[in-house]
This record gives sequence, C-alpha cells and structure tokens, in this order.
Amino acid sequence: MSQTDLPPLVLEGLLVAAPPGRVRLVIEDTVLELDRRDVVDIAERPSPPDLVADQAIAARVTFCPAPRLLNVTSARKYRELLWSSREPFVLASRGPVDFAYPAEYRRAEEAFLVARTGGER
Repeated sequence: MSQTDLPPLVLEGLLVAAPPGRVRLVIEDTVLELDRRDVVDIAERPSPPDLVADQAIAARVTFCPAPRLLNVTSARKYRELLWSSREPFVLASRGPVDFAYPAEYRRAEEAFLVARTGGER
C-alpha cells in the first residue's frame, strides 16, 4: 500500500505552543509533536468548560497520510497549566502529607501477628 492509498489522519485534542515548524497536540495524557508541513486542515472545536482561557485551543487537526511524528511525551506538565483546579480548599491549603509507615509501628504490627498466629505467616 502506497502513502497515496492511505486516508488522512484526523486527531482531536488541545493545540498548545510549539517550536517553529511543529504542531503540538495534547490528547488525554499524551503530547504529540508533528511536522507542521503535514497539516492539511485545523478546525477549532468548542473548548471544554474547565480549560484555562488562552492556554490552548481545542481543535480537530487533519494531517496528510502518514505524517511525520517528531516527538511523543507525557502531558503531565500541562495538567496544571491547562485545567482549572477543582481541588477542595481543605486539600489545597495543606502541604503534602507523608504517608510513610513508621518503623516502630511495623515492628509492633509484626510482633502482634507473630503472637496471634504463633509465628505462622
């Protein structure tokens, strides 16, 4: 099958700033960077209600068949930039909580289980 026999690639996501000559599209937890020369059409879509204004454009991007994929990365760094936070005040106003299990509790728990089960695990 030749490249001319393939259908165009159509992707929907959030267009964000990209280096010159590239198109950067955030799709769920993934960021795709493709060559700008492979873009056939860009159609703006309605923005999700919790998208932060002026940070991205919801779009349907049509690429030529077999576009050049230049990079694939995680969208983790975009979460805070693109989406308005809906974190409750109680959580937002506290620092991170360390859920490390103290060693003395672990030892007490093991001693209890040994005493309770007679040393069987």
